[in-house]
Formats: sequence, C-alpha cells, structure tokens
Amino acid sequence: MPSEPNEPNEPASDLDSSRLNSVLDGLVKQANLSLWAADDADHGFEIRYWSGGAEEIYGFSASYALGKNYLELLVDPVDRPMAIQDHQNLLADLGRTAWQFVVEDRTAARRSKTVLASCFRCWDPGLKRNLLTEVGIDLSTRMVDHAEFSDGMAVFADRGDLLRWREKQAARIRQTHAEMTSRFLAHSLGNELTALAGSVRQLSEWLESLDLAADVETHPSVFRIRSSCDKMTTRLKRIRESADSARWLSLASTVGSIVGPLRYTRPPYIDVNLDIPTDIEVWHSELYLFEALDNVIQNAVDAMAASDGGGALGLAAILLEDDGQTWAHVDVTDTGPGVSPEVRRTLWSPTVVTSSKGADHGAGLLCAKDALRTFDGTIELVDDGDAAEGAHFRIRLRGRRV
Repeated sequence: MPSEPNEPNEPASDLDSSRLNSVLDGLVKQANLSLWAADDADHGFEIRYWSGGAEEIYGFSASYALGKNYLELLVDPVDRPMAIQDHQNLLADLGRTAWQFVVEDRTAARRSKTVLASCFRCWDPGLKRNLLTEVGIDLSTRMVDHAEFSDGMAVFADRGDLLRWREKQAARIRQTHAEMTSRFLAHSLGNELTALAGSVRQLSEWLESLDLAADVETHPSVFRIRSSCDKMTTRLKRIRESADSARWLSLASTVGSIVGPLRYTRPPYIDVNLDIPTDIEVWHSELYLFEALDNVIQNAVDAMAASDGGGALGLAAILLEDDGQTWAHVDVTDTGPGVSPEVRRTLWSPTVVTSSKGADHGAGLLCAKDALRTFDGTIELVDDGDAAEGAHFRIRLRGRRV
C-alpha cells in the first residue's frame, strides 16, 4: 500500500487546474458566455483578462453581492425563473469552490451589459499558489432598466495601459496554459495505455488457454508473441504506476468535474442526482480515478440515452470502517435497461464494451477496474434483485473525512 504524502499546500476544496478547465470548457460552449482570468488570490480583484465574449479588457472598481434577491430585482419577470435557475445550476455544479457576483460591463461598442459571474480558485502547480479564473453569463438581453448600478465599472484610461498589462502577463498566461495542456496530454496518454494494457491481457489470456506445448517448434511465432505480451504487460504496469502518484483528493470536486460538463451534453430527459459529501477525500491517483469514474458515469448515461424512457443518474458516497481502515463507498446508479444475466457473466472480460460510444470508451469496465485497483480501489456490480431495474455499480476507495 503506498505511503501517504505530506498534506498539500493548496486548499482541499480548490479545483485542480485540469479539472477546472474541464468544467469551464463545458460552460464556455454555451451561448453568451465569457471567460476571463485574474492573477490575484484575494477578493479585491482589479484587473481581468477576457479571452472570449467581450471586446475589451476592463478593471472593476466595485462588484455587487449576488443572490436570488438581486436577480429578482433586475431580471424581467418573464425571464426571471430561467435566470435564477441558471445561477442555481452554477452553484450545484461548482459548489463551495466558487463564489458569485454581478458586475456591470461595457463592450468596445459601448453597449451596456450586466454579467452574472462565478469566480474559482485554481491551484497552479507551477507557481505553487492560487490563480483566479472566472466565468460570466451575459444577462443583458433579460435585464430591465438598471442604470443606477452602472457606476460599478471603471474602464482603463487608454489602450497603452491595456497593452502594458498584456505584455506583463503574457509569460504567466503561457505558463498556465502549458500546465493545463500538459495535464490533458497526460490524461490522454493514460487513456491509451489503459486500453492497450487491456488488449495485451486479452491476447495473453487467449494464448494461455491454448495447449501448444507440443508445437513449440512448429509455431515459434506464437510463443514469441506470448513472450512479448508478458514483457509488454510488465512494462505497461510500470509505466502506469509511475505515470501518476496517489494523493488525497476531494471526491466531490472529482465527481463535479465529470458531471458538470455533462449538464450540457446529456439528453435533457436524463436527471442527475448527487449526494457526495464535500468533506470526503479519497486516496488515489487523480488521473486514474477520473478515468474510472468517467467511464462508469458515461456508460450509465449512454445506456439510458439508448432507451426510450429517459431516466436518472445517481451518485452517492458514504464512509465505512473495515478492519481499522476507512473506506469510501461510491454508488453509481442508473434507471436504464439494466444488465442482463448473460452480460453479467462476462462483464469484466476484455472483450465487453458496455458503452454505445465504443470509439470514446472502448476500454470498457475492465480498464476502469484496472485503474481503480492501482491504488487499492475496487468496483463491483451490485445485485439489487432485478436486472431490468437499471444498473448499480459500487466503487470502494481508501477514504477519510476532513
């Protein structure tokens, strides 16, 4: 069992840069979204860098506390429920890692716009400190007259200020982007290695099942393949074990980074029900835990999408004690067509692909199982008594409460 590292310097509730980027990517794909970042870990931000949705860069002299009351005051009654729901969805997706506010902005064409914004603390491993990243939704098309609030915005005096700030921040912005790119490349490579390991195991098990002892001389190529498979399996195991190390991870943040973007890609008739306590942490590799959970969750969504009745995806977690060790039990359930007895018998075979999107999740549940057991995790299909009542997978990980 791997030894535990020292406590990390970054707050446990903060989103890691790669996970945060995954959440932001899903949000920015919506219409009328703006994404910007600030190099400041405190609440008193003065400068923001817009990378989309606005035509200029501005500093803000003040911001307004956001809440349901503010939306009720400013949003036209016809569109008010939708605006409030948008805000509540943001809160549900991002939880306690974000705070919200409303600011007044103006584009280069001097069109007034009101932005409902969320600010996230993003831990930068390179700089060893927090950076701020923010997402804003332009509510201008829904707003009634709110001229009295327009003094909250202070524009830069001239473009010289803007260009000097851009030049000063360019290196740091490139470094942050490079860090995010590197982490996504590591994630993609881990995906491919996991799939390749599954294929090697399948071929190796098939060769083991053959009785070729008497045919060594007549079939030398088969045994060379077998020997190569054994060596490749060993090397892949070493690569996968060294590709990422275990640490304490916020379970709620990891699940949120997967489920958050799902809100914009899943069919609208599929509901998502979360019951993941924010004070549970699990001991695992960030890369492999994300890969395993993403595979199981996407399989559940695909199963329900392929049926005609829609359904509900459920994720819940509890902590249990077993032989002096604390374990987190994560239950992933769906109300899809269920798992037939025939599939149950071969569910963990390398040849079984449960997702309809085979090109995206062809590694299947076997790779999820392999990824989890790298750091003592397990996954099982729970028998709830009726195979036609959806699927229920339980993931078991070393855990603790913080």
